[in-house]
Formats: sequence, structure tokens, C-alpha cells
Amino acid sequence: QRHSEAMPLHEEALAIRERLLGERDTSVADSLNNLARLYQYQGNNAKARTLFNRALEIYEERLGPNHPKVADPMNSLGILYRDEGRLEEAHRLLEQALDIREKALGTEHPKVADSLTAMATLHYRKREYAQAEDLYLRAVNILEENEGQRHPHLVTPLSNLAGLYRFQGLYSKAEPLYLRVLGIWEATLGPEHPQVDTILKDLSDLRREEKKG
Repeated sequence: QRHSEAMPLHEEALAIRERLLGERDTSVADSLNNLARLYQYQGNNAKARTLFNRALEIYEERLGPNHPKVADPMNSLGILYRDEGRLEEAHRLLEQALDIREKALGTEHPKVADSLTAMATLHYRKREYAQAEDLYLRAVNILEENEGQRHPHLVTPLSNLAGLYRFQGLYSKAEPLYLRVLGIWEATLGPEHPQVDTILKDLSDLRREEKKG
């Protein structure tokens, strides 16, 4: 619901920026990128793809192909293609976004961790589990160094790594990660939040699977 309420606000911001600054301004690309993320969250991949591509074109034209802002819609497009099963296209975009971020921001920047997490999930989808594990661990290490042990940004790579271990039957590795995620959500969202319930269910399912195994 919150995303539905945000949609008209972002659309209005885009219209104002286009009118005042012209359709090729980088601020317009910022609005396009934000709006595309909302469409992607809602599952409207066709609309999201169009807006991400528009943002990407503007950034490349105005800032150059190696500017870190170029990597933002590029990484999002890679995730979109990955989730649609277009794995080779996804790999090309995610790898390119990662390369831009590492060169422009340094290899230990949180944005690099974001790229590593996206790439790790691609390897997971391709059943390349060792590569996925390595990239998730790199992402976690970067975020821990930059943002501490309990920052919400850690939730995605920790949860995904836990899911990877669980899928492989490595329950003793998965459980501590789920517990870390539980602690982060309880501290930041409170014990009654739906995200806490989700992790508690994951832990319950994990323990049941471990007993069966």
C-alpha cells in the first residue's frame, strides 16, 4: 500500500522535473529510476524496464558510460532480467554494473555489496552454488565493515546466504544467519512486525527439515 501511495508522488516529481529541466536532465533520470523501482516492486516489469532504460540512456549521455549513477539502472535491469529467467542478459548487465561500481567507488563500497548480492543470486539461480556463496560472503563483509553488524542492509545477503545453505542441507550454517536476520529485524522494526514473523517461520521450517533429514 505504501508503494501505491508513493507512485503518484513520484510521477508528479517526474513531470515537474521534465517541465522545468527538460527531458534529458540527470534529475529526470533520478525520477525515472525511482519510479521504475516502484513499478518493479509491483511486478510491472514492462513499465519498469522502459523507465530504467530511459534513465540509463540519460545517465550515459550526460555523465559518461563509467559514472557510478549509470550502474544504478543497469543493476536494476539485470535483476529484472534475472527474475524473468533471462540469465545471460542479466549476467552481462550485472557484471558491467559491478565493474563500474568497483572502478568508480572502490571495491569496499556498499554499492559494490549491492552488486555482489545481485550477482550471487544469479549464480544461485544457475546452480553455481560455490560462486554464489563466495559473493554473498563478500557482500556481507563489505557491509559489516561499512555499516556495522546489525544494519538492515545486511538482511538481503544474510537471508539469501541462509537460503542457499538451507537448500543444500547445510542447516548448521543456515540457522545462525536466520538468527542474525531475526535480531536485526527485531531491533529495527520491533518484535510484532510481519518481517519478524517471516523469519520465525523460516527458522521453524528449517528445524523441521533438519529433523526429517
